[in-house]
Amino acid sequence: MNKLENIFQYHTELFFKRINAKYNIDMNEIKREWMIFNSDPVFFCVYTFTRLPRKGETCGKKIKSGEYCTQHNKAIKPIKTIKPNQTTENKETKEKEVSKKIEKIEKLEVVKMNYKIGKYIHPPTKLAFFSKEHKVVYGKLSLQDTIVPLCDKDINVCKQYMFRYDLDLIKTDFSQNTSK
Repeated sequence: MNKLENIFQYHTELFFKRINAKYNIDMNEIKREWMIFNSDPVFFCVYTFTRLPRKGETCGKKIKSGEYCTQHNKAIKPIKTIKPNQTTENKETKEKEVSKKIEKIEKLEVVKMNYKIGKYIHPPTKLAFFSKEHKVVYGKLSLQDTIVPLCDKDINVCKQYMFRYDLDLIKTDFSQNTSK
């Protein structure tokens, strides 16, 4: 390391001499400026404003370390890193959160009895459920208040709402209605 420092110092002195010769600046002043430049580095905040009136501008405040000033350090959310030990814990917590969300969705999605046709209907989507005990979508309520088979769009809606569906149940329902 000592050799490297000597080489660096030699070339720095050579550089200072060239500046002195070309611009006629005092050697001591060059060294003083060099020491100030190397001793206390100055950093500036690189936060880019996203709202008016300064949209697109960078902050530019002087900072001691990092990329952002104290004001913008709070605005930037840190990226969470997962430690190898925590992967199973994170999976378990994510599974719990997903199951809670599904429970909330199931509680919010109310299926009501349509007394005209005697079937349970989900009002926002007009999907028909087989019964109160057997909560499976098997058809859709038409404009004429009849149950029609599910199409591809209805199946996508079932997937979106996470409803179970069965395309064969509509045949069972029709056979029960015709035998009465």
